[in-house]
Order: sequence, then structure tokens, then C-alpha cells
Amino acid sequence: MLACPDSAIEYPILELLAPRGRVCFFSGLPPEKSRLNFDANFLHYREITLVGAYGCTADQNRAALELMASGQVNINWLVTKQISLEEIHEGIDCLIGHGGMKVVITEF
Repeated sequence: MLACPDSAIEYPILELLAPRGRVCFFSGLPPEKSRLNFDANFLHYREITLVGAYGCTADQNRAALELMASGQVNINWLVTKQISLEEIHEGIDCLIGHGGMKVVITEF
């Protein structure tokens, strides 16, 4: 997810993705940087998903949090591993090796 409205897009973010990887642009770009330049064949053959997302209201965020807290929406699949800060290297290895979706530090 890119949530940086400035120069984050200037480096080749798509080339960092694994096959079938996804990028979500969560932040708008300034007009002078809103044009993207990438290889469409790379997108096609690597089956890359590129999506945009716009913000939510406080009420929508509250409703989403209530759905998650009540268990009506299962989000457990998002967190692959919970680690302590002392296990940070293990968590990084998990992500580098594509061993999980999210690694969350729960103990400091």
C-alpha cells in the first residue's frame, strides 16, 4: 500500500512485487506527479493488481471496527504471525521469504 502523496512512486515499486502481487494507491498524487510510467507487459505477464482506494469517513471506520470486534467479519487471516520485538529478525525473514501476509509486533 502506498499512502505517500509525493515521491514514493518515483522508484520502480511494481518491480519489487512477486508474481500476482498487489499495490494499493491510498493517497492522491500532486498534479505534476500524477502520471505513472510502467511497463504494461510486466503488469500483464506477472499478473500484477494495481488498485486505487479513497478515504473513509469516521462513521465508516467506526462501523468497520465494530464489525471486526464483533467477529462478524473475520480478519484473522490478515495476521500471519504475532511476534515480540525481540523476534523482529524472525518476522522480517518471514516477510522476505513470502511466508505470511502480515507480521505484527504485539510485545515490546
